[in-house]
Amino acid sequence: MRKTSFDVEDDQMEEAAVELNSYLSHENGRLQELADFLQEKHRVMPQEFSKLQERVETAESRVSVLETMIDDLQWDIDKIRKREQRLNRHLADVLERVNSKGYKVYGAGSSLYGGTITINARKFEEMNAALEENKALAGNHLNEFEKLQTPLTLKKKKRRVVIMGDSLLERAEGPIC
Repeated sequence: MRKTSFDVEDDQMEEAAVELNSYLSHENGRLQELADFLQEKHRVMPQEFSKLQERVETAESRVSVLETMIDDLQWDIDKIRKREQRLNRHLADVLERVNSKGYKVYGAGSSLYGGTITINARKFEEMNAALEENKALAGNHLNEFEKLQTPLTLKKKKRRVVIMGDSLLERAEGPIC
């Protein structure tokens, strides 16, 4: 029996349909794998986002603490610089007084660092007495300063607590109560 043109066309169409079905099945499997992969990725992404968000919040908190420390250190540096300037002025005044009273300064003493000063015993005793008097005055001033500094330190600590509390409240997602 000889095939007619309709039979040949039917065979070709059936063969094309089988090939198309095979191709579509393969594509369906590939698309299903891709969908499974994307669903898994979508499931994992919120967890990763939460972890990253926690790390950012921790880093921001650390930055805030470091900024506070920097401010404190800058304040300390400014205080130390002022003290150094005050001591340098005092040393310059002392050297000027020593030079003006007829004492001789030898070596590098005239440049504020080191050197030798020659004086007689009576003037040495006078200077020692003045030194002791200045030490007593300095001790009294230090005690007064410490009394004044304590409330200032407490205010500064309270300010830090308020600032950190405010920053924590700003980061809160919902009502606190």
